[in-house]
Amino acid sequence: MLRLLIGDPGSSWRDWVRDRSSAADLLVLDPTDGTFGPPARLYRLSHGRLAWERFYGSLDPQRSPHVLLAALSQNLSPDLDVLLFPYRPVPILRHTIALLAQLMRPDEILVSSKADLDLGGFPIGPEVVELPEAFPNLVRQAQRKAHWLKLLDCCTEQSVSLREVTVEGARLGTGAQLSRDQLVGLGLGEALYAERAGATFFVVADTDLEEGKLAHALDVTGASKVLATSPAKFENVHCSFARESGEDIGFGFVRKIDWEFGNVHCVCSAVPPVPVRVLRLGSLRVDAAANEVGELRPWEI
Repeated sequence: MLRLLIGDPGSSWRDWVRDRSSAADLLVLDPTDGTFGPPARLYRLSHGRLAWERFYGSLDPQRSPHVLLAALSQNLSPDLDVLLFPYRPVPILRHTIALLAQLMRPDEILVSSKADLDLGGFPIGPEVVELPEAFPNLVRQAQRKAHWLKLLDCCTEQSVSLREVTVEGARLGTGAQLSRDQLVGLGLGEALYAERAGATFFVVADTDLEEGKLAHALDVTGASKVLATSPAKFENVHCSFARESGEDIGFGFVRKIDWEFGNVHCVCSAVPPVPVRVLRLGSLRVDAAANEVGELRPWEI
């Protein structure tokens, strides 16, 4: 049986998951969940054991809905319980749930009685269920911090070269990088990094750049808008190392980037040496003391 579970921010599926008699695997598409390890990831349990996991990099389900769809498509099987993120009345979340349900075509849909969700438009009529209250936010924060501390204990200092990896989840690496000589020629010698991707001129600098110089850079590169960010924004960003196949081989955090040499210095749980081909960057930031220090704006880096 294929079963879809839709909750709300104030309720929890913990008792249902603990007591379920189903022999089906459980696919958790809730990046806030930290029951079986660090949050900000998606995972599948088979007979109570971790069978699959995928970096998400955020606690907000609306940040990367395409990753949720990909995770479901990778894990669909005849017997599967799919636990979704707590629903909030946000258009992108409503549309994402509809797409997930259409892709899954479940035999049963269970929806929390407290979810502010229109029950129409699903492949099968949802059944409303009563759920216990979720733990208070302070308790959930403490649980997540305990998982971050455990992850940090497994991490070692490692570095990867931006010249040798593909970056996912960020604006960085989307376009063609400008050389140091090109930046100096544009009058942007103080910039640490810049690239042009389509109509966007993306630049990293630790000082405010003069508008006249940026306007000149747009004229020369043919871009029509500038997106500037600080190198400090990359510090403590949640990340993962992955293979070209998409398999995550370690989770961790960016500590700093050496822009001169293009090296990303991280702490990561991957056991070196590892063939890192993809560097995934999230939006959640966690400092060296395991404190969550907020999320970046979409595509800020």
